[in-house]
Amino acid sequence: MRNLRFLLLVLPALWFTACIDKVQSDYTPQMHFSYFINQHGDTLAVRPSADGETNVLDTMHLNDTLAFYVVFDALVNNLMGARFSWDTDRAEMLFGVGTDMAAALLPESDTLAGVFLLPAVREYRTALIPARYIPTAVGTGKMQIQAESDSKFSPNKVEILVPAIPSPAIPSPAIPSPAIPSPAAASF
Repeated sequence: MRNLRFLLLVLPALWFTACIDKVQSDYTPQMHFSYFINQHGDTLAVRPSADGETNVLDTMHLNDTLAFYVVFDALVNNLMGARFSWDTDRAEMLFGVGTDMAAALLPESDTLAGVFLLPAVREYRTALIPARYIPTAVGTGKMQIQAESDSKFSPNKVEILVPAIPSPAIPSPAIPSPAIPSPAAASF
């Protein structure tokens, strides 16, 4: 009788636990950003736009370099890839990929174009990708970052607008020109 009571208590617990496992396996992949820092060491803020659909970065000067890291996190799911896209006529982007990550990427990956694909046969949960954004034209550029996982709530996208203005003119210091003697004043 004791065994029967024990079995009646344990069996429903095991049954409910098996159901919970499937429910918890689909999470939207997350992206975590480091500070956005320009080459002068200034931190640029990112704010939600008026419509709430995109984010807006503080204004940058033309040809400044914005450095940041993105951590892609699939939580309990498998990370399948990360994609960066940007207005190529308004900016350049560069990515730093270490040898460990380069060895893990699929051959279809194009790190120069911002496409990082991971194999499904391994269980990758997170990836850290350092990036640099350099505005090359005046105006507002757009940068999209996407995390992909095997979750049904994948992909997750973030869009950041990057306004760029001309670089300020830096006055050159007044350098006195050397005195050049006139040919008439020269004596031999």
